[in-house]
Amino acid sequence: MLHDNVTLETDLEHLCNTCEVLIPAIPSDNYPELAQAIQHVINPGHFIIHATKGFIQSNANPDTQSHRPLTVSEYFEQFTTVRRIGMIAGPNLSHEIHQGLPAGAVIGSRFNEVITIGKELFSSDRFQVFGSNDLLAIELAGILKNYIAIGAGITEGLKLGSNARSLYITRALAEIIYIANRLGVSSTSFLGLAGVGDLMTTCQSPLSRNFTVGYRIAKGENIESIIQDSIETIEGFKTLKLIHNEWRYTSRIPIAQVLHEILFDQKDPKSLVDVFMKATGENDVEFAL
Repeated sequence: MLHDNVTLETDLEHLCNTCEVLIPAIPSDNYPELAQAIQHVINPGHFIIHATKGFIQSNANPDTQSHRPLTVSEYFEQFTTVRRIGMIAGPNLSHEIHQGLPAGAVIGSRFNEVITIGKELFSSDRFQVFGSNDLLAIELAGILKNYIAIGAGITEGLKLGSNARSLYITRALAEIIYIANRLGVSSTSFLGLAGVGDLMTTCQSPLSRNFTVGYRIAKGENIESIIQDSIETIEGFKTLKLIHNEWRYTSRIPIAQVLHEILFDQKDPKSLVDVFMKATGENDVEFAL
């Protein structure tokens, strides 16, 4: 059932011609098709605030010849004329928001007018919205936490306890910040709603798709059956594959590497424990603000 103030529209051209602000919330795999469908009707006057926490695999960037997967904002900037782009991210389990429970998010954009209009559209007495000009960091925080949540689900499925899960999450945070730093992004936004906030929720809630995947894997289910059962996209699978392809030769992302082996090479889920229990780093905090 749709709310009274929601209108169903299937004509994308009509939608773009009548709406100034577009809010795509679709699986990352669907963006190439969406961009192709609307690129002739959207223009620099449009605002885009997306809600997708996933990479888009693209051909080499014509400017850099890089094959690095793109975020949604990078994809739109490369293949459309829209520049006022943002992302809404944070600990936003849709089931709880639908129930009217208190929640919050951050809108990342290089353009303050995108943040302003996003706050106007999303803010309510039950939903608090903050802003950040570090769009790429907000996107990467939302994307990278996906595979971390899978590992958190494994710790729950193995009944390792709260202490172990907190240890795992802390080491995992350092790992995804390392990846972000490699991509030229600062650590600061990872300590806000898009990073730590989203991690706290998705690494402990059975409402989290990625967490549930990890839990089911720890209980002995295989990936094929999990994918067949899921009616929603599990972005963590794709994130792990892309990270593995891009950084498989570095020793600084052991959690991503072992999770890739658990998911795609049938390695024992218990091997995750060895990774965060045998870490050789001497420093507790391995990144600087």
